[in-house]
Amino acid sequence: MDEALTRLEQAFNAGDADAQNQAVSLLLRMNRMQEVNVWVERSLASGRTGVLRQVADHLALCGRRQEAPEWLNRAVSYGDTEAFRDIASQLAYTGRLDEALTWFGRAAGIGDVPEDFKSSETVVTL
Repeated sequence: MDEALTRLEQAFNAGDADAQNQAVSLLLRMNRMQEVNVWVERSLASGRTGVLRQVADHLALCGRRQEAPEWLNRAVSYGDTEAFRDIASQLAYTGRLDEALTWFGRAAGIGDVPEDFKSSETVVTL
């Protein structure tokens, strides 16, 4: 695995942006969070904020859903508005509904509304 990471680092340094995604994915699967943080910082320095959503998604899939909003909040702090609805969803899954509603409202405020809800025929039942 370390050899693969070395090659991915070389590719990233040579300008291969996809190498970053692959390296972070590999490190996440190996639960090497300290190294994930290093790659995240490098990605952020090069303007690639999507890595924060990548980490949040992975954590949620691995049953560490409580940690995902922290990563998504960082994405928002870097101007990643795609993370608004993601934060809302993660908060809702963890039972933090009041916070989730606030984030769903923010997402709607910038026009990030699921297609299902754009139709006037959509009925919401509670």
